[in-house]
Amino acid sequence: MSYALSSARLAAPLRSAAAPSARVSAARRPLALSVRVEGFAVGQAVKVKEDVLVYHIPKTKGAEVNLKGMSGVVDTVIDEENLSPTLPVKVKITGEVLDKGELSFLVHLEESEVEAA
Repeated sequence: MSYALSSARLAAPLRSAAAPSARVSAARRPLALSVRVEGFAVGQAVKVKEDVLVYHIPKTKGAEVNLKGMSGVVDTVIDEENLSPTLPVKVKITGEVLDKGELSFLVHLEESEVEAA
């Protein structure tokens, strides 16, 4: 009898913990199941046309860097077969960043943030 009470006691907190996570997942931005990016191909030269702030560039110690005006090459384009990131265009940018010399890094961008160079 005490075993049944113990399992009921353990199950109660698990049920209450599941409710908040359901609310969090409903608030997340949904991932489209059919994403198609037109106008960009792997290897195409592109230029960042919008203000895009990033903090993950190597050797900059987390400094804020604005990518507007920088150019690079399309590394990956999201299509029906590859749905992992939410930003569909992955660009390899190589250039001078914050007086640190020539650096190369990858960044995920939206279609509207880049244009053909």
